[in-house]
Amino acid sequence: MKLYIKETEEGSFNAGFKARVDVDTFLEKKGYSPLNITIFGAKTSAIAKKVRRLAETARLRQSLAGTDELFLQYPLYTYRGKTQLLSYLLGRHRGPMTILVHDIPGYREGGNIDPELMMLMKRKPLVIAHTPAMAARIEADAGIAPGSVKVLNLFDYLTTDRAEEPSPEGRTIIFAGNLKECGFLRRLDEIKGLKFNIYGLRSDHVRESDTCRYCGKFSPEEVSKIKGDWGLVWHGPDLETSAGNIGEYLRIIASHKISLYLAAGKPVILWDESSVAQYILDNHLGIAVKSMLDIPAALDALTPEQLELIKTSVKEFSAKLRCSEMLGAIIK
Repeated sequence: MKLYIKETEEGSFNAGFKARVDVDTFLEKKGYSPLNITIFGAKTSAIAKKVRRLAETARLRQSLAGTDELFLQYPLYTYRGKTQLLSYLLGRHRGPMTILVHDIPGYREGGNIDPELMMLMKRKPLVIAHTPAMAARIEADAGIAPGSVKVLNLFDYLTTDRAEEPSPEGRTIIFAGNLKECGFLRRLDEIKGLKFNIYGLRSDHVRESDTCRYCGKFSPEEVSKIKGDWGLVWHGPDLETSAGNIGEYLRIIASHKISLYLAAGKPVILWDESSVAQYILDNHLGIAVKSMLDIPAALDALTPEQLELIKTSVKEFSAKLRCSEMLGAIIK
């Protein structure tokens, strides 16, 4: 039997869970059965959470008492910081395990690999990481052979909403994300010759003008809601570089935001030191720049032939992401 642990958040709109839900959908189509865990909402009291969690852990431990194939999406938010409890949950499982890594909080916060992930690595699972850079770091920290960790490159993005035709000849830049952490938005008026459409929960960092428009938020499946020509992946306070812990984290991760843009039919603009910059360039899915101030010149430098190649490549790659071809290349 093939099992996977499915975490579901109680009663809130959270685009951050889109990638995990898409993996759940893929696994169910591949014949995996869910073992359900609830991420409790704010209305559940602390005592009720503990009681329900212990009961749930005991139930899951019994369900895992065998040699069934198990798929985990890491981190298991339910067990973050609870290495012993997670070890207890899996204590009777003896079957093969696959771990798809979405996030490594220790790395994201500028530190070391998570204790929970190190504990899981001792079980010698098949591990799937975002990028070659993330795979290499996990291998080094876990002391396993180079090439042991499989590489996804980009997350799939399941949606039946239509994608617009790519328009890389345009000059309207989309930015969608956690606007509170992106102080660079305050300086967009320094970049001449571009327009910006901003999506997310409203923040004081967004200063609307003739060239900058706040467009609200949207359901992650409704990719046709985002309007513009290019999708931007950037972080931190500066236009000159992608900075801060998350900016540095882009050196090893593939931001799920890239998949959103591509699924919507938008080529992407990345920091040239991000881990997926070369992959995007090699597959003609966008451009990479050292500074946001370089974007106008980089767009102007694209030839008609390059624009046409980007347009065709984005359209083809969008279809791949919508059909789970990235994970499907690893999990047959």
